[in-house]
Amino acid sequence: MEGGRKEKVLFWSCSVRRRALFLTSTASSLSLSLSPSLSLSFPFLRASFLLNRYRDHHLCFNDDIQGTAATALGGVYSAIAAQGQPHSAITKQRFVVAGAGSAGCGVSDMLLRAMTKHGLSEEEARNRFWMLDAGGLITEERAGDPRGGVSPQAARFARKRRKSSSVPSSSSSSSSSRPGEEESLGSNTNDDRDGETLLEVVRRVKPTVLIG
Repeated sequence: MEGGRKEKVLFWSCSVRRRALFLTSTASSLSLSLSPSLSLSFPFLRASFLLNRYRDHHLCFNDDIQGTAATALGGVYSAIAAQGQPHSAITKQRFVVAGAGSAGCGVSDMLLRAMTKHGLSEEEARNRFWMLDAGGLITEERAGDPRGGVSPQAARFARKRRKSSSVPSSSSSSSSSRPGEEESLGSNTNDDRDGETLLEVVRRVKPTVLIG
């Protein structure tokens, strides 16, 4: 209850596939018949699919994705503030994410949105993420392979293939580059190799934030 207003919350246990399918087929009729403020809350199974399908016309919440992401973003903002920096300093962080499941992708997506809110383009923000799954660092090489086992959510954060010398110097950087962007990324952060281990990525990238 918030501000004296009660909202009906319907919790669905999607521990088996058929319950998720049942929710998919009945969510619209439930929201219309029970309450316009009905909130659909569901645990892990097919959570990303359900959120993407219903988030634009239903109140939806998934704790594993959205709850974890909100907590992580709050922690990052608090750490930045503890260093005496403004929240906008999130645009200068380097994020290594160990885990490409629903939680890892949810956290990364919310951090990316925060960075775009503070002025980065989506491409610039994605360039500050290094996401790993069980197969190591995810790059476009594996994300573009149907047999690579990379989900569409994780593929958004796949590292693009670049030459080792692709980080421009201050004299050769394009006019669209932001001041200090290359320095805050580092000169070796584009030497990405698909399948790199977490230790290899950390040693090379020197992240300011490690999530896992």
